[in-house]
Amino acid sequence: VRAAMKFADRPPPPTSPGPALPGQVNEPWKAVWNAQEGAYYYWNTVTNTTQWEHPSAQVNIDREKLIRFMDLGLCGEWEVLLPELEDEEIAIYRETVVKLGPGITKRCRYVDHVSPEHGQCLLHLAVAQGQAWVVKRLLEDFGAQLYVRSFEGKTAQELAWETGHAAVLGVLMGIPVHAQVFLATSNSN
Repeated sequence: VRAAMKFADRPPPPTSPGPALPGQVNEPWKAVWNAQEGAYYYWNTVTNTTQWEHPSAQVNIDREKLIRFMDLGLCGEWEVLLPELEDEEIAIYRETVVKLGPGITKRCRYVDHVSPEHGQCLLHLAVAQGQAWVVKRLLEDFGAQLYVRSFEGKTAQELAWETGHAAVLGVLMGIPVHAQVFLATSNSN
């Protein structure tokens, strides 16, 4: 059994009323206000996963594809994984547009799904492996969410800090590459 998410790391609910809740949230989901981001995130009280997208905007996940993506990520096979993930995201986007109409900006949820078998998402895997270029692609091309927590309660930034991957941490924090090189050399002295 995976460790439960650290509840102390979660932002507290608003003490004063925040903006109106963005639509009904059904069990086991709860909307939680994040004052720092000025937005609600959604917490699944059964799986302890969090996400920024409203749960009703989720796309069904094909378990076999998820396992394949996670296995490829675990093996560091990002050159194989990313094109397959892109194809799947395009297919899901097309299916969503057909069902819900044009103008849909829903992203593929394979990127942010915290696998029950692995306890983390693809972004966590890339961070743990120190793959800054993959982290950048997952964020920019696939809309990976920074604040998704692993079953151990860690965000990608916390994991990068913990593992000492300065280049990855720089990507996650939006630090330009030339500044990352300066930081890495100044910290080694």
